[in-house]
Amino acid sequence: MPAPAATAASFRLRRVGAACAVHSHELPASGELQLLITGLHVVGVTTKPTIFASAMAKGDRYDGHMRDLAELGGSTETAIFTVTTDDVRG
Repeated sequence: MPAPAATAASFRLRRVGAACAVHSHELPASGELQLLITGLHVVGVTTKPTIFASAMAKGDRYDGHMRDLAELGGSTETAIFTVTTDDVRG
């Protein structure tokens, strides 16, 4: 659970109409995102192309998904959009 100070800060942000968003390709899969949503009122998840490209180049987390999409014959743009969207949704 988030520290009380972090929870209070996120509550103050929400009261003035601001929102918290995070960027991480690991959070949705780890289950930690749900904790941030309920504990810190995080309302969004973003993905940045350069960080995503780096994650793809350094590991094999996305290999199977990309291979499946390639077999379907879609464009590179469609494959990347699909993988990044699925990744953020967890």
